[in-house]
Amino acid sequence: MKTVLRFFALAILTLNCVLAQSQYKVLYRFSGPDGNAPSSVLLDQSGNLYGVTQSGGTGTASNCPYGCGTVFRLSNSNGNWTLTTLHQFCSVASCLDGNTPTTALVLDSKGNLYGATQFGGSNNKGTVFELSFSAGVWKETVLYNFCSRGENCPDGEEPSGALAHDALGNLYGATVGGGSGCSFQLMPGCGVAFELSPPSSQGGVWTESVIFNLCTISKGTQCPDGYFPLGGLTLGKSGNLFGTAAYGGNYSSQCFQGCGTLFMLHPQANGWKSTLLYAPKTPASGEFPVAPLTTDSAGAIYGSFAQGGQVGAGVLFQLLTNGKGSEYSLAPGNDDNRDAALIIGNGVLYGSAFGSHSFNDDGSVFQFTAKTKETILYTFCSEAHCTDGNGPLGLQEDKAGNLYGVTTWGGNDSCAENPGCGVIFEITP
Repeated sequence: MKTVLRFFALAILTLNCVLAQSQYKVLYRFSGPDGNAPSSVLLDQSGNLYGVTQSGGTGTASNCPYGCGTVFRLSNSNGNWTLTTLHQFCSVASCLDGNTPTTALVLDSKGNLYGATQFGGSNNKGTVFELSFSAGVWKETVLYNFCSRGENCPDGEEPSGALAHDALGNLYGATVGGGSGCSFQLMPGCGVAFELSPPSSQGGVWTESVIFNLCTISKGTQCPDGYFPLGGLTLGKSGNLFGTAAYGGNYSSQCFQGCGTLFMLHPQANGWKSTLLYAPKTPASGEFPVAPLTTDSAGAIYGSFAQGGQVGAGVLFQLLTNGKGSEYSLAPGNDDNRDAALIIGNGVLYGSAFGSHSFNDDGSVFQFTAKTKETILYTFCSEAHCTDGNGPLGLQEDKAGNLYGVTTWGGNDSCAENPGCGVIFEITP
């Protein structure tokens, strides 16, 4: 499929919905034992926020001396927010319960939470886990241990990015290593997309299937179909899965590892078919897509390139179901490195930019409309010692239009790991 992305003229973004003033509030500051470096939040129907921290907590191992990560819930009672730790990773011997959660959580209709860890498990190559609530206690169960099929991890290793969950209870995701592609690389494989199916009877085991091996179409040391799918997978309206590969695609002197790709996986009777949707030819059209993709009710896809564009500050894009698309090169400033998924709310695109603390770029939350283009709603590290946080990742929106998210750093400046263990925040229009 040949796709040309043009500048944004988004049909769904025609509302003149500009936030004249927005209020920023820190709901919680992590301190280390309760978690460190949160990477996402999930909002349930009752207004509770669930998420993971990539380190911190009380479980430790040699590769995570500051804690191996947690799962948390932040609940609101009359304006008072309370954090409850639901699970501490590496709380069992050899980190068999997982180590370093990296994916955003997904929630099923029964209230069970699902996520993945980058390391840990029986092979120390990552896990997919479930957290279920029963008799007043949250219980963690490892559903799958990656690299369980022998040398070079043909089933994948080190899951990353977004998990997707369908109506039948299947889970979908991606790993950045393992698989059968990319044999010329020093690492075992260039990543896979996988499906994890629930057992057919109570007490059975979950079944993992590789539905796409990245870089199986190789040209010498190049991967035209992409590799390193950091963004995970997103489930579309028609049951298709959408993902990004951070590298590969089209190569040039400016994109010597490839500018990255967008791909679609389509279910068929005999398996899944992969389709390359788009691969930028030069950094001017965008490069390094690492954020999960977002879809709307009409089936259109929205996403971002963390780098590239006309001035190198990144690109937002829309891809319609007919293959046509649009793009918008972002202006430079305190809003580089878009590493988190966009969200669609009230006719507006919202997103976060991670920034780069070492270059005095601490990230921002922004909105985008067709009429006003990009508007910065909040710039992080606006308080002394970055007590308001810096390095935002991920957003959620409630029914009232309030935005919730996390920052990887900042907050409590007495945290064991400088510069802070991160915060959970709210932005109120």
